[in-house]
Amino acid sequence: MKTLLQVLTLCMILVVVSGCSILPGQASTPAQLANNADQRTINVTGNGVVTTTPDLGYLNIGVHTENVDSGNAVNENNNLTRNVKNALKEYGVEDKDIQTSNFSIYLQAPFSGIPDEKSKIIVDNTVLVTVRNLNDLSKMLGEAIRSGANNVYGMTFDVTDKTTFREQARTLAMEDAANQAVQLAALAGGKPGKVISVTVVTNTNFNPYYGEGMGGGGGFLNNTNVPVSAGNITISVDVNVIYELIN
Repeated sequence: MKTLLQVLTLCMILVVVSGCSILPGQASTPAQLANNADQRTINVTGNGVVTTTPDLGYLNIGVHTENVDSGNAVNENNNLTRNVKNALKEYGVEDKDIQTSNFSIYLQAPFSGIPDEKSKIIVDNTVLVTVRNLNDLSKMLGEAIRSGANNVYGMTFDVTDKTTFREQARTLAMEDAANQAVQLAALAGGKPGKVISVTVVTNTNFNPYYGEGMGGGGGFLNNTNVPVSAGNITISVDVNVIYELIN
């Protein structure tokens, strides 16, 4: 009986010991925990900037009409909008690059204190135009305004293919991060080791052009073209890099 009790006790001890063992991948050993605690890193943010000339433009241009009669207001707006689109097409803008971005009709009540003032129907038709030939942009915009456009809500510029410029900016950003890591590691009494992680953020800075309220329903600018400068756009890339710090 005593021998049987000793055997059962020994089996229970073995089961407890087996349950307390650490399986691979479940937990770190004391030595691994010590190594992780001793690991030092450098966290830096590098920046790369590339400036280039845009070859693409986006123009928000529209026609605003007012009339006491809704039918007349809509017809006048339709005619002027048609004239504006035809003027754009004269400069090579295709139908696929003219997209309606807003069309609205609303009633404007008479202002108080103005004798015999009547309610007006307001009609706005705005299109987003993709301009692929910036050489004639100044002439095209002037002609569109003379044809009836009386609202220019904004203009931005872009590059059709930014792949190469982004690659250049990423390269510059990584070089900047590496230089910072070398300097900071030296100040900390060491040197940068392997790269632990990299996070990339790409930004494109546009140069907007605003001219709301320009034009006058045709003829406001007479034969004068609108001075437009595309300037440059800046493609900026930030990389957050974590390096191992070697003693």
